[in-house]
Amino acid sequence: MELPSSRMATPGFIWTAFLFLLFTGPPKFRVRSPDAAAYGELDPGTVMQLIVWITIGLFTFYQFIAKRERRNTTGLHWVSFLVIGTMGISTFTSLSPSLTAFKTIQVVIAFLFCWLFIQLFGVDRFLHVIMWGCLFLCTAVVVMWFFDPDSVVLIESTGEARLRGQAIYEVAHPALFGLVLLLSGVHTLGKGLQWFAVLLFGSALLLSLDRMDWLAFAVTVALAAYLKPDIPGRRLARVSVCLSPVVAMVLLSFLSGRRELDSMFADSERWGLWAFLVANTLATSPWIGTGFIAGSRLTGMEYTIPLPSGHSIFIDAFSGCGLLGLAALLVLVFVLLPKTMRLVSRSKNKVSFAVGGLVFCLLMVSLVGAEIEATPFGVLFWGLVSAVAFSVDDKSPSVSVNRMPLAVKAT
Repeated sequence: MELPSSRMATPGFIWTAFLFLLFTGPPKFRVRSPDAAAYGELDPGTVMQLIVWITIGLFTFYQFIAKRERRNTTGLHWVSFLVIGTMGISTFTSLSPSLTAFKTIQVVIAFLFCWLFIQLFGVDRFLHVIMWGCLFLCTAVVVMWFFDPDSVVLIESTGEARLRGQAIYEVAHPALFGLVLLLSGVHTLGKGLQWFAVLLFGSALLLSLDRMDWLAFAVTVALAAYLKPDIPGRRLARVSVCLSPVVAMVLLSFLSGRRELDSMFADSERWGLWAFLVANTLATSPWIGTGFIAGSRLTGMEYTIPLPSGHSIFIDAFSGCGLLGLAALLVLVFVLLPKTMRLVSRSKNKVSFAVGGLVFCLLMVSLVGAEIEATPFGVLFWGLVSAVAFSVDDKSPSVSVNRMPLAVKAT
């Protein structure tokens, strides 16, 4: 049965503020050395983040225990625990045990908090906060661009400037998430602010020159045109598909003078990095890896061109958590994907499409970038796991975004 949104509890200031802080970082506001965390280097920004995470962690564990009788645990949650468990096990063979342990705890906090938030307050309210977080991150990058351009702009090999967002966060990701939510109509923005958001997200995504994020949004638009969900952007999606050849030519022309078109796998050294990380893991700790985050980050710094990331959640999983971690992540993806497809194909409401569109975007981008640690990308990933889990009832032919046993009041 479908639970009317009017019966859902409304999140208070603390819940909303904590979710906002989890999603936004809080932002670093500086460019930090990739291996600084591995060697325990602290600065004011790091201390602030520690305080925020400790506070939210204590709140989350208290709420998780206090509301244990109301919790609804699904198969997706158990598979997620399996993935997170491999992260924790990798601490024993980690190149930096303290970094791996801390990153694992962050993922646990993010996963449990999003689980509780969605079960208590609904998927739509979760996505409303995510939208405000996307607005904040993109606005912060633009502001930094004016005051300290070197901290958010990357110069490509072609000599062209690329809006990256290093001191805040990779701006292409929140811009992509925000555009999907605008297309779906899942937000609380007024008309004036909607136009501002369209301009902000569109410009940020365009100037980021991030091809995979461009492609992910194009796929979402095509999906909207094909499925015809009940969303505000359905007509725009149909028009965009009709004009797609023209749009593709314009974007390729815009991109060709600013980035090498074949650099996604060639100049960026992804293939070489992936082979290096895989070979190193097989030679050192093939079963449980060399430490979640620490493995790919520290080993990647030893590559010919220092790259402190596996540039793929699957390579990160293997390098950090070994064959066990990779297998667990693949199981999670193969369980999550068909449930998401079932959700968007059987339910035409805007929240279902937003959840499905975001899941598809995350999985596409994660093939060649991003991480499922406690970043905006990772927090949204773990939140969407619960969103899909609570939206699909395997025992019923119908689907609902708000179907779950809840108490009307929540503290």
